[in-house]
This record gives sequence, C-alpha cells and structure tokens, in this order.
Amino acid sequence: VDPTGSGERRVIMINDVARAFFEAPATRAVCVRLPPEAAQAEDMVGVLQLSLYGTRDAAANFQNEVRRFMLGLGFSQSGYSPSIFFHARKGLRTLVHGDDFVTCGTPEAATWFRAALEGRFEIKTKVVGMDKEESREERVLGRVIRISDTGWEYEADQRHADLVLSLIHI
Repeated sequence: VDPTGSGERRVIMINDVARAFFEAPATRAVCVRLPPEAAQAEDMVGVLQLSLYGTRDAAANFQNEVRRFMLGLGFSQSGYSPSIFFHARKGLRTLVHGDDFVTCGTPEAATWFRAALEGRFEIKTKVVGMDKEESREERVLGRVIRISDTGWEYEADQRHADLVLSLIHI
C-alpha cells in the first residue's frame, strides 16, 4: 500500500477539471464570430483572451497553464515526461493527462493539493483509499484503480481488450 516504504497510508486522488481549456490564456490572436445577441454590428467579431475548445492551440495552452500552476506550488516536472510532476516536500506524485490529474500521496498531502486545485480550477474529485469516506475503486483514464486488503490493483479497461479482439480475425 505504501510504495515509499515509509509506512504511511496512501491514497490516489483523481481530479477532473471542468471546462479546462477556458482556464488558459490565449497565446495568439484568434477571432470568433459573435452570436447575434452579442454582436452590435453584423461584421463584428470577438478576439479570444482565453483558449476555446476546437482551436488548434487550446490543449497546448492548457498544458502550459498546468505547468505554471504546478511549478508555482513547488512541484518539479519530470525530465522524461512532461505529464509527470513530483512534490518532494509533500511526497506527491501526479500524472496530468488532458484535464485529469491523478495523484498519489498521504491523505494530508492530497487534501493540501486538492485545496490548491480548487483555488485555481473548478474540479470534481474522487479519492481511492481504505477509509470509509474514500472509494475502494474508481475508473480513471479508461482503467480501474482499486485498493484491497492486500494492496493496490490496476486493471486495464475491458473495452480496450474487446476492441483489440474485434480487430483480430481468428
């Protein structure tokens, strides 16, 4: 249950950011057609100040915003994968995939990080752990993460296995 060998209880916290791309500043001039109720003239357009779903750079802008946010909290970014962050003082390990944050650490450290996330983003949170207010199993990124009395389990999504099997003609 404790990958560090410290004997401290660990949880896995899953955070999903709502409307993620609207959280990142636009990095280039992008004009959009305004809806009729917002336009004061027929040829009027809006210039985006924040990223918008469907624009080419929305995902990259959000990832840059996440990087700034995480580094500002004292996390370091992996040199091997820009999606992985580590907070040495808090002992937190976080994977960021799109608008999903998956974090492993002590319940106290996870609570600290959750409060920081809530201070910056609108999020939905699930916590996998052994306490009664924590879930024993959750889905994240198409996988199942669960904790049992013997430790952590990670299960691939059955839909992926079914898809692979459907492509094989036996």
